[in-house]
Amino acid sequence: DWEYNKLNDKLKELIPLKNENEAKEEEIAKLTHDLTRLTNENKKLTHDLTRLTNENKKLATDSRKSNNLIQEMKGKIRVYCRVRHDSNLSQRDESVIEVEDEYSLNLITAREKKNFIFDRVFQQHEDQNTVFQNTR
Repeated sequence: DWEYNKLNDKLKELIPLKNENEAKEEEIAKLTHDLTRLTNENKKLTHDLTRLTNENKKLATDSRKSNNLIQEMKGKIRVYCRVRHDSNLSQRDESVIEVEDEYSLNLITAREKKNFIFDRVFQQHEDQNTVFQNTR
């Protein structure tokens, strides 16, 4: 009779643990489902972002080409910018130029950040031949 009571007490202790375990398993299943759904949504959004970024680059390039053609027809001057490293600066000095894309850059001053748009911005890693090919 003593063993029965002891087993019965243990059973009473285990029932809440079993219920808690079942609740945790349900929560894990729900979280796993949410994770799968969010992962798929993230993949779709990443794909959409890549597609839209590529589409934006193509549209910007097409716009720039059209604008260049118009400028050439009008005989206006095109403006290019070539970013070069200042050999007087040490490696630790921060650059005051921040290239946004191949058409614009920011000049960072003590008071503000000024944005400039060019027909083309050539970065430090681009060689003289690249500049020449793109400016004629």
